[in-house]
Amino acid sequence: MKQLIQSYKTGEIRLVDVPVPSVKRGHILVKTMASLVSIGTEKHMLEMAKKSLLGKAIARPDLVRQVINKAKTEGVMEAYRQAMGRLDMPVLLGYSSSGIVIDVAPVEYASHSTGQGFKVGDRVACTGSGYAGHTEVALVPENLCVKIPKRQSLVLVDSVSKDKEEKPITNNESTNNYVSFEEAAFAALGGIALEAVRLANVGLGEYVAVIGMGLIGQIVVQILNSAGCHVMGFDVRKNRIDMALKSGAEAGSFDKDEFINLVREVTKGNGADAVIIFAATKSNQPLDLASEISRERARIVAGGLIGLNVPRKEFYEKELELVVSRAWGPGVYDNEFLNKNLKYPYAYVRWDAKRNIEEFLNLLAKGKVRVDHLISHRFSI
Repeated sequence: MKQLIQSYKTGEIRLVDVPVPSVKRGHILVKTMASLVSIGTEKHMLEMAKKSLLGKAIARPDLVRQVINKAKTEGVMEAYRQAMGRLDMPVLLGYSSSGIVIDVAPVEYASHSTGQGFKVGDRVACTGSGYAGHTEVALVPENLCVKIPKRQSLVLVDSVSKDKEEKPITNNESTNNYVSFEEAAFAALGGIALEAVRLANVGLGEYVAVIGMGLIGQIVVQILNSAGCHVMGFDVRKNRIDMALKSGAEAGSFDKDEFINLVREVTKGNGADAVIIFAATKSNQPLDLASEISRERARIVAGGLIGLNVPRKEFYEKELELVVSRAWGPGVYDNEFLNKNLKYPYAYVRWDAKRNIEEFLNLLAKGKVRVDHLISHRFSI
């Protein structure tokens, strides 16, 4: 099978032939029908891989600390060997895809507790770096996969009184109109957007500003709009603002000063109840802007890769709260969740990574969120 990989050591990208993996406990084998290229995230990975060894160390001081700690416990040579081994290991590009299940684990290992046990032929959305990549066949943990639902669009039917009324088409009715593989391939991005909105803790009628109108920002606008929020968008690119306005944003601008005035006008001088940031920059400007347009005691959610030097004066005077959202929810970095199919207690972890992905697909099925207009190019592997 073909797979798109990158050398983390040199940055070189190659399309290679590799053996089809065997299914294992807690995983399913999926024939990929569509995988998403997320420009922001994958560009960051490409730029990181092309850096020199010193550049990588400066960019990732957390990994340098891990190497130093390992050197203290296992010796310098062993730490060096493991670090070089990690750099030499090729990385599968991509982290969000969809496809058809072609093999499952033996029945004694299958998942029964969530009603999401998979079988051959199921249409699924897959997520996860190193799993749901640009590959013809993917081996993916069950907890990072969700069945693709059928659409629940509204159709006109005759009622008893012969008047026309709207009735939703549900999954129980006979239709093969599934959410498409291309739409389902947005699962990870939709989950990321949904997790950020949950952390913003906003409700009906609240004013929310979104900074950064890339793929995820556009999805965030639609989720907030469907939840009854008043949405305002900012991005340095005018075409992204135009797209956000068509998707439900009430106001938007690509000029910072104009955007500040817009937020003041829309919120009647009070400021935004919450700000969600999905910009990608080393600069602290998005956080500075967020603190300026927020009302007192507002919540700021940083979902993008931005500078996080908190402007203390503004945060202190307004008593602001800053939250950094983590991917598409609890579990995405938990080895027990990924490899042992751990199920978080529903009462204590209402929205884990899997449930967020599932709910995003439901929004697609209901037509509350659209992603077809976000697709700009298509490539064959």
